[in-house]
Amino acid sequence: MDFQRIFYIMISNSAPIILCVLGGNYAHIAGVLNISLEGMMLIGAFASVLFVLVTGSILKGALIGIILTLVFGLIFEGRIQA
Repeated sequence: MDFQRIFYIMISNSAPIILCVLGGNYAHIAGVLNISLEGMMLIGAFASVLFVLVTGSILKGALIGIILTLVFGLIFEGRIQA
């Protein structure tokens, strides 16, 4: 493998984590402390896959994953007192 292919694979596989870190930075700027970002990603992914397996609808599975991720995000967020 050449360096260019390894770099492409590395960036494409780390894109979800990079987006998660950017969301954490925006939350920090807004004054919200949230250290459960990867956990929320896993909860949303698990709920989506489980719901798709149960119902067979990909769109409904994605919506349930988004909703559960939002609910758990609201539960586990904390405000920073500056």
